[in-house]
Amino acid sequence: TGLSVLTSGAYTQESNAAILVTEAFARTTPLLGIAVGIATILFAYTTVIGFGYIGESQLSTVMSASKAKIYRFVYLIAAFAGGVGALQQIWDVTDFFLAIVMVINLIVMLLLSKERFKISNDYWDGIDRLNNK
Repeated sequence: TGLSVLTSGAYTQESNAAILVTEAFARTTPLLGIAVGIATILFAYTTVIGFGYIGESQLSTVMSASKAKIYRFVYLIAAFAGGVGALQQIWDVTDFFLAIVMVINLIVMLLLSKERFKISNDYWDGIDRLNNK
């Protein structure tokens, strides 16, 4: 992709990455430009669906499933706002929420670290016992 962008001359244009890549491939072969455009749209669509599913399933582990379904409606509103909003604000909001998720994951990893080390050591001890037989 990078080589296509550099050799096609599309890098001189001021645009976002998805449009830049689509333009680079379209300059070499118009059919490739269409294929990359379609692939980008499908990737964005499946990513939005995947994030929605992951968020709801993670919430359902810490609260009841019926309460976690509220997340669907909040997510739909946020996805709509993301579709009509300005790109920089969307990235800023996404980065903020991903930072929140990361902090929560780090806290949980620290709280479960003793158990994880125990399970990991048990696993490697079992492997050592198998190799020494």
